[in-house]
Amino acid sequence: MSELPAISVLMPVYNAQRYVGAAVESILAQTFGDYEFIIVDDGSKDDSLSILQKYADKDKRIQILSRPNTGIVGALNDGLALCRADWIARMDADDWAYPTRFERQLAFMKEHPDYLAAGTDYELMDSDGDPIEVRTNPHEPMKVESTLMEGVCCLQHPTVIMSRKPVMELGGYRRAYQWAEDYDLFLRLCLLGKIANQPEALLRYRVHESSVCQTRSAEQADIVLRARAEAWRAKYGVEPDMDNPVVAVSMLPPELYRSWAHLAWGAGHHATATKYARRYLRHVGINRESWRLLMDCDTRMQLPKRLWQQTGRIGRKLPVVWRWWA
Repeated sequence: MSELPAISVLMPVYNAQRYVGAAVESILAQTFGDYEFIIVDDGSKDDSLSILQKYADKDKRIQILSRPNTGIVGALNDGLALCRADWIARMDADDWAYPTRFERQLAFMKEHPDYLAAGTDYELMDSDGDPIEVRTNPHEPMKVESTLMEGVCCLQHPTVIMSRKPVMELGGYRRAYQWAEDYDLFLRLCLLGKIANQPEALLRYRVHESSVCQTRSAEQADIVLRARAEAWRAKYGVEPDMDNPVVAVSMLPPELYRSWAHLAWGAGHHATATKYARRYLRHVGINRESWRLLMDCDTRMQLPKRLWQQTGRIGRKLPVVWRWWA
């Protein structure tokens, strides 16, 4: 490979056999094809590597680096060392890129030549690929910077395209900030120049019950505090205001199901909402809260809900309605 591509796509992989094929195919289906695809297998113990190799055998744009597990920061930095293009586009092994993602992102960066990096809006999907809702982040550079400085990572890592030169000058990702390595990098980039979010959903982002933000939320919060304090000292010469401290937020599966049910229903994804309303009820049993969630978010409960609102009597007949629904 001698001619430089326009984009280097960087994707770390670890035990992602269920999803990695769809992730790779979404990249290979891009309307903009001038890219190299750098995939770092971080010592996967499942069939991820063999799945990846089948794609690499068919498409020479794919370059696989397989080595023992080092964690996400080591995988990202090893991948960065192989990236040759001026632009680096991040991708995760369990997400799905819209076909026009690279075409639209490159056009956006050409319209804003002073931007060092930009994320996009994105659609949340669950582990089955069912849609939950579209998420938006702050778009304008000043708002992105102020949000980052408040301790909120307002760029979704696998949506980001970034200029290779400043990323490499900063030394890439820092191991001391693992579990919030993206937030740390974005903070350091915004101290060098402008970063933004493109007001267009170009990626489907998968959420899991066992994602890092759930299983390592306390560690993430501590690391975010450290990165934020360092950025404040560098930019303002003072320690950050702690009136709004970073708080670790994690939910157990029942609370996640309730949240996803409400979000999906509000976004018009009624089948997804129904799935999680029922899953919540099965976890916590029949009580006032679970019954109300079921009435709000289960398509089969809309008629009983209307009857309840009209008569106020259905609450005394829960066993009958439950037998009908089940």
